[in-house]
Amino acid sequence: MNEIKQEFEEFQKVLREYIELRIELTQLNVYDLTTQLGARLMEAFLMALATLSAFLFLGIGLAFFIGEYLGNYSFGFFIVAGFNILLLLIGFMFNESLIFKPLRFVLLKWIIKKRKH
Repeated sequence: MNEIKQEFEEFQKVLREYIELRIELTQLNVYDLTTQLGARLMEAFLMALATLSAFLFLGIGLAFFIGEYLGNYSFGFFIVAGFNILLLLIGFMFNESLIFKPLRFVLLKWIIKKRKH
């Protein structure tokens, strides 16, 4: 009887260690996913910032070019602003299908790929 009790106590000890290790492994996996997500978000932010600045200077240059062609720089800036507003409205109208769904698909694909490894 004493031998069974010792084996049960040993089993409890091993089980506690196993549970603690699984908790620690889960925490490390969460840390890993969190840091990778943070890095991806920072990368996306920097890419968006670079793209935004490129489009900003491209728009300014186009506005000056159109304004010089029309003989009035204000007309060039109004035309470029109108084109940007039109693009913005199209973006709002098709936000779900053009932005949200593809972004969600890419994130889910990345998470599933990460979980397989």
